[in-house]
Amino acid sequence: MRLSIVIPVYNVEKYLDRCLESCLAQEIPPTDYEIVLINDGSTDASLSVAQKWADAHSNIRIFSQQNGGLSRARNAGMEKALGDYLWFVDSDDAIALSCLGPFLERCEKERLDILVLGRCRITGGTPLRCEFSGEKTRTVYTGKAVMRRGWMHSVCAPFHLFRRGFLQENKLSFLPGYLHEDEAFTPVAFYLAQRVSFAGAIGYYAYSREGSIMTTPSPRRAHDYVGIAQMLDAYSAALPPKDRALFSERISLLLVQVFKQALSASPEERERLEVLLFEQRRLLGHFRRSKKPSFLLLGCFFSLFPKHAVALFGVLFRAGSRLGITASTRVAA
Repeated sequence: MRLSIVIPVYNVEKYLDRCLESCLAQEIPPTDYEIVLINDGSTDASLSVAQKWADAHSNIRIFSQQNGGLSRARNAGMEKALGDYLWFVDSDDAIALSCLGPFLERCEKERLDILVLGRCRITGGTPLRCEFSGEKTRTVYTGKAVMRRGWMHSVCAPFHLFRRGFLQENKLSFLPGYLHEDEAFTPVAFYLAQRVSFAGAIGYYAYSREGSIMTTPSPRRAHDYVGIAQMLDAYSAALPPKDRALFSERISLLLVQVFKQALSASPEERERLEVLLFEQRRLLGHFRRSKKPSFLLLGCFFSLFPKHAVALFGVLFRAGSRLGITASTRVAA
């Protein structure tokens, strides 16, 4: 089996047809790949929709479990998967037609641990494309080299193909119980990967929808960002100094999101986040290791006034986009 497409399914009856239709509209034989559906305790008709497709296509397998969230569903899919490569696809998105053959040929020929895919985000019908060309698509890099060049453009797991053996050898899995779990998974995967390259074509179509994790405001999100930043900080603390800096950019981006969440939170929640960030002020030091001038500036101010980091960020943020801490600092882009 060359590939397993792992798709967590939770209350997506309106979108699952589109997703599965795209996964089946491929030019390679069905015996070359499987679609592993993890029904994560859906309460709508998602399971019925999935079963309809499974009845018609022998390469679709369905497993049901109690609702445990996206990470547990993906981890369950990894355990069930038989393919040499894994593609984590979200059930409300779609993949490109006839893309599996070229992607798998590239992975197999180059013995890649990770293939980075071109992608297209669609919000309100407006596409935002990210494509790769030139040397990136002809060269194999180490994951560390990709990180040093600032080419880890997104941590979203669905934008990558992973070699299953690579994930198993390094005991990599998704962190249960956290929003934005890809922020903890993908940077470590890149750091450990020995063979990484970029696809020269769009492979993934991500659709924004109301009610999704990415679009639903949540007071929990800021606390999860801090928790993931702590994990990346602990992981990188044991690394050589030159490698430790590779994680500072991601940690800084996570903290910027915490600050932004705090600015729109209630006064009580903002105060709690101010206290939390002061207690975890070690994390603020990562801004000073960043290559971004705006982050370096923030780091200098935070080192002087760590007790008032949220208020200070608010002042600087409102000062204008010249600081570069607005749309360009989104995580999981």
